[in-house]
Amino acid sequence: MSKSRDIADSAATINFIDGLTSDAQNQLDDKATLNGSPTFTGTVTATAFSGDGSALTGVDSLPSQTGNNGLFLTTDGSTASWDEAGGGGAWEYISTITASGASEIDVEWTYGSHEAYMIILNDYMPSDDQEELRAFLKLNGTYQNSGYYYHFANTRSDSSGYNGKNGNNTSRITLSNYQSNNSNFPSAARIIIYNANQNTAYNQFFVEATSNYVSGGNLSQFWNSIGQGSCIADKGVSGLRFLPASGTASGTAYLYGLKIS
Repeated sequence: MSKSRDIADSAATINFIDGLTSDAQNQLDDKATLNGSPTFTGTVTATAFSGDGSALTGVDSLPSQTGNNGLFLTTDGSTASWDEAGGGGAWEYISTITASGASEIDVEWTYGSHEAYMIILNDYMPSDDQEELRAFLKLNGTYQNSGYYYHFANTRSDSSGYNGKNGNNTSRITLSNYQSNNSNFPSAARIIIYNANQNTAYNQFFVEATSNYVSGGNLSQFWNSIGQGSCIADKGVSGLRFLPASGTASGTAYLYGLKIS
């Protein structure tokens, strides 16, 4: 009976190790530590994984997270990427430009990267009182000093106002002819550049601006300016230069681009 039992036990052991091609203990150790190339069937459950997963197959990979704080994951159907929540057609922050006591403030971008551009000019302060706000467009890599047409309307809080225009190919854009009559009160503006990535004539802009008027040291009026204009040069826009007619200016400009959908 003992020999029969021993034979039965040996047969059972052989069945367990049937198919092994190397040392049984080494293969058991590999399975326990997942060395080599283990193969599993069924559901694998774990509490944690380590490694970058770069060798995984059958799993869509994610783009790098470095430098993409605040963005959302999107896909074109084949490749995943990071984007702002709005995606194509949304305003995208590009840069901040800060100047202090500068003869000009240049806000520039890469030509053709966006459909349009928006500039928020904050705390704009010229050194001279009652100074008009002027600008040049950068076309074909150069700030133009001719070929501008514009019209603007200033309205004061007491309903008085002033309209300004130039249809005779002037040397600059005049965004408004107002400015606070006291250096303690800065102005602000929003400028939108249309057709920025088109290599066609009449690059267009629209501006909304506001400032204060001070008389006798007291804040007395608020000015609002709305205007538009264009340049006849036949190249796309890659920058806008703000400059006073005299003296210097300070302020911060925030640049946004309308994403190409």
